[in-house]
Amino acid sequence: MEEKNQSRLSLFIYTIVYSIAKKWRQVVSLTLVGLVFGIVISSAKLIAHQNMSYRIEGSFNVTTQTSNGNYTSNTKIPNGQDVQLSPSIASSVIYAMESKDILRESLSTAGISDMNATQLKKQIQMNQYGKTSIVTYSFMCNDAKEGVVLAKALLTVAQKRLPDMLTVGNVTQVEAPTYTYERDTLNTLKWLFVLTAVGLLIGVTSAVLERFMKPTLLNIDDVTYLYNQEVIGVIPRDRHYFKLAQPFLNTDTNAPADQGFETASFVLRNMLSSEKSNIFYVTSSSRKEGRTSVSAGLASHLAGMEKKVLLVDLDVKVPMLGGLFLPHVSYEHSLNALYHGDATLSQAITSINGYLDILPSLAQSKVIHYDQRLFDLIKKASQNYDYIVIDTAPVGISSGVLNLNRITQNVLFVMGYDMVSLGHIQHAITKLEKSGIPILGVIVNGAMNLKSVFEKDTARDDTSVYKQMSEAVKDVTAEEESPHEDKAWKSLDMEDLEADQDKQAKADEHFGMKEDDDHDS
Repeated sequence: MEEKNQSRLSLFIYTIVYSIAKKWRQVVSLTLVGLVFGIVISSAKLIAHQNMSYRIEGSFNVTTQTSNGNYTSNTKIPNGQDVQLSPSIASSVIYAMESKDILRESLSTAGISDMNATQLKKQIQMNQYGKTSIVTYSFMCNDAKEGVVLAKALLTVAQKRLPDMLTVGNVTQVEAPTYTYERDTLNTLKWLFVLTAVGLLIGVTSAVLERFMKPTLLNIDDVTYLYNQEVIGVIPRDRHYFKLAQPFLNTDTNAPADQGFETASFVLRNMLSSEKSNIFYVTSSSRKEGRTSVSAGLASHLAGMEKKVLLVDLDVKVPMLGGLFLPHVSYEHSLNALYHGDATLSQAITSINGYLDILPSLAQSKVIHYDQRLFDLIKKASQNYDYIVIDTAPVGISSGVLNLNRITQNVLFVMGYDMVSLGHIQHAITKLEKSGIPILGVIVNGAMNLKSVFEKDTARDDTSVYKQMSEAVKDVTAEEESPHEDKAWKSLDMEDLEADQDKQAKADEHFGMKEDDDHDS
């Protein structure tokens, strides 16, 4: 149990890091936006001279004069008692001079309107020099002349107000106010750092939130746990393989993707009956999940087992199947011509090799309908083949695909790894289940092991389900071939792919899927 929890924690951490890495362009873009805003604001402050300040400094002496101008001894000249008393009242004088009342009057006397008493109170610093009666002061100001005028006004107001405010106490200037120029670099860099950090934080947060608010398939075991479907094939992510010219015509490679197609085709052959022609269509929940590639790969490998296979392109809005095998698809050799009566079955079908034939489609204004004419043509063609593999549009987008249930025995569902939200996949599977068509299983396309993204020593095809299936198929093919689907499929010793009704109920509750009684059913 502890090891399982550790594995889940690792997967969770890898998922977070992978989510940020996947959205790195978004994270970098938002960080750069924050940086640009920081530069703009800092530049504006630079132009406005708000980041360049002057420090005003000076000092004064605290005396014991009263409101009538005399000292405590009621004389014009201080005696020893006045000299000793002055340091003790310095703190009271500082407190009074820093009061908003005196500061407000000082600003008014100096004629400064771009600063208020609260701002000045935060800026000004007064400190008693040791245990003497001397007090030093300093504050920041954007204009040197205004700062000097303000310092003089502060002493003038204090000399007028302190005797009445404190009864005993006054000030006299010791050092006249002076100014020194200081560049407030910290204030400039603050906006750069803060806004850049905010942009980075927004980018990272949005990437992580998107992962948890709109989860996709990152764990192949979830196919069984969430949807109660069997994984009959895992096609690893292999960009090099799909960059090859017509990769599906070469079924004798060591490419991970080609091995995945080989494994899936063996499983598929053993699941289907060999006593009659098998017609099934390949669909998914959304586009770009690899339905066409999966259809082509499975058909190629089934043909490699010396089975007669016809590959039909029924994704009539976005037909792409012909381009995987042929340099050019002409009208006279297409499903379009066959459907509209401009070509015979033998003319429309193109032979790729001795066992694989293809019936491609073209995107034309003349629409191909899922009607009885189309179904009759496919039935007629099926008499000469062991397998009819039909590449269709995504059932999650087009419910018209379900019309194929009238002539097909099964459907194969393709899930693109980390492509579509789990809820959207659930909706598409629910459509198929309600239509009554048996789902052969799931092909996970473009799978990858998250650990391999961050650990260099992990094999690129080290996906647990894929590895188990590959080993199981080797055991099956070593024995005498048997058409019995139960024997072939049960030989795949994969506990994590067994059906579990309780898990499916949890998945339904997780997605909040309601019974769909609309026309799409």
